[in-house]
Amino acid sequence: MIARGVVRHEFSTQLRRYVLVSLSMLLGVVGTVAIALANSVAAEMLVAQQEQLNGREATFEAPLAEYPRDDAGASLVALLDELDATTGPSVAVHLEATVPMSLSRDPDAPPAGGVQVTSSWTIGATVDEIRRMPVIEGSMPPASCYPAAVALNEEAAARLGAGPGTLIHRIGDNGAALPLAVSGIVADGNAEAQAYGAWESLACADEPLLLAAQLTVRAHADPGAQPVLDEVLRQAAPRHRVAEAGFHRLDTVEQVREQVATLTLLFGVSSALLLTVATLGIANVGIASVAERARELVVRRAFGATRLDVFAQVLTGAALIGTVVSALAILLAVIGTYVLVPALIPAASSISPPVFPWLACAAGVVAAMATSLLGSLVPAVAATRLPIARALRG
Repeated sequence: MIARGVVRHEFSTQLRRYVLVSLSMLLGVVGTVAIALANSVAAEMLVAQQEQLNGREATFEAPLAEYPRDDAGASLVALLDELDATTGPSVAVHLEATVPMSLSRDPDAPPAGGVQVTSSWTIGATVDEIRRMPVIEGSMPPASCYPAAVALNEEAAARLGAGPGTLIHRIGDNGAALPLAVSGIVADGNAEAQAYGAWESLACADEPLLLAAQLTVRAHADPGAQPVLDEVLRQAAPRHRVAEAGFHRLDTVEQVREQVATLTLLFGVSSALLLTVATLGIANVGIASVAERARELVVRRAFGATRLDVFAQVLTGAALIGTVVSALAILLAVIGTYVLVPALIPAASSISPPVFPWLACAAGVVAAMATSLLGSLVPAVAATRLPIARALRG
């Protein structure tokens, strides 16, 4: 009965020890991955916000000051074609006409009674190639003359009460209403009402409006491509009777990178502190159980086990626990990365779902496993050095 009670007590003690070690390892690995994910999402959020408003990293803009009024559409499209052919497929180039409009669902509404929006009409590279612009509903308008279509941002859609498939009208000063089909709703990060359409629709439906638009060439290329873009545009513009002011950097992602670096440092320090706390917890559990664990193992030696047998038993048990707990921690981290985090990102957000931080996960697993083994090493070494006679006297 006494022996059975001793065995039950030893089993209960070991179970508590294994549970504490397992929890410390689990929290260390999952916490490290969670911090790495938080850093990734925070950095992506800062970059995405800027790329949504001002253009993807390394976006350049060149306003066109003058262009031929007699055949503006053909001349400008020819300029774009030359730029696109000269810069090559690695550079995304598009031509954008920006013009204010009054939109209404009522074709008979006066211009002052419509919703005032800023409309952008592009040809060449898609808007999404130049800046992040997720489509919430529907799709971007097709590049065709008829039917004329636009995509509205959330503010314009709310003010017009329009969605994909809704027919709205551009209200002109001359009283003529141009019908426009709403093809989709986009998230452009802008608080002002905006509309986006294809250049072909504007050129076919309202050439005079195209002539009154502010025209700009935008390009998304490598950060060091500005001199090349300037030279290409400088040589091509005179052939198409266009005056240009040269390219300038449009996006602000470069400045945001400094904030991202600071965030990464802060999250890295937090991750290191969490691993340190988990490491100390695991080591503390092992050290606190030296005396009790040592007696148990010395008793086993008294029944014929060698020192190497005792040493291997302790480390094998620690390694087994570490392997099982690490596999569980990785499974939880993967589920959190690919299921939980994407579900928390709003549909209207331009943030890309994060990828699994394998490096951070590996660091957490290695740190937890190493500490678990080291924590088990202390009682194992102590047990092999105690004389067997001491256990028999107890």
